[in-house]
Amino acid sequence: MKKLFITASLITSMALQAADFSIPSQNYQLIEWEVIGFGYRVDNLYNAMPFYSALRANLTDNIQVGLKFDVALGIKAGIYGSGLSASSAYYLTGDYRFVNGYKKFRPFVGISIGNLSVGSAGAEVDNSSSNNSVNQSVTVNSTGGSITQSANGVTQTVGVNSGLGSQLRAGFSTQGIRLTLEYTHGFFGAASYNAVGLTFGILLFGKEK
Repeated sequence: MKKLFITASLITSMALQAADFSIPSQNYQLIEWEVIGFGYRVDNLYNAMPFYSALRANLTDNIQVGLKFDVALGIKAGIYGSGLSASSAYYLTGDYRFVNGYKKFRPFVGISIGNLSVGSAGAEVDNSSSNNSVNQSVTVNSTGGSITQSANGVTQTVGVNSGLGSQLRAGFSTQGIRLTLEYTHGFFGAASYNAVGLTFGILLFGKEK
């Protein structure tokens, strides 16, 4: 095992040298902190406002790795239904930035993998229903569950799911801010979560030396 680790380390070192990478970054501060970020996100049913914080290390001039914590609050309102949603997630992140050297405008693409939890509570109205009986169902699976109750044409649902979450993103950073377009997907077995959002973040550190 020790020999395997040493061999892998040597191969990684030679590969980085061959690609002209320097670890850590020679032109940027090691740590970049996106202190607070917020934006707008649209998922399967809700309009949501995400809030997040992310800490990244400039592994090379082009590659960043880090951690991200994300929460979002959502709302749905209409004639035939309304509801609230909440989500939380923590991710391992990786970003590739395209511009080398002392450049203040840095486009990037990235991916995140981690844990995503989504909960919601809502009501739907069916004016065409003449069923006055009360029906209740409970669904439980490996990723969460839900409770549904129907009466007098009104269906109320409370549910929560938790599982593997991922994000794909692209954007740019400049002058201490970061603008990101992101796609979020949650793997919840038979149920899935999909969302698209635009976020704005405030950066500390990670600047050019």
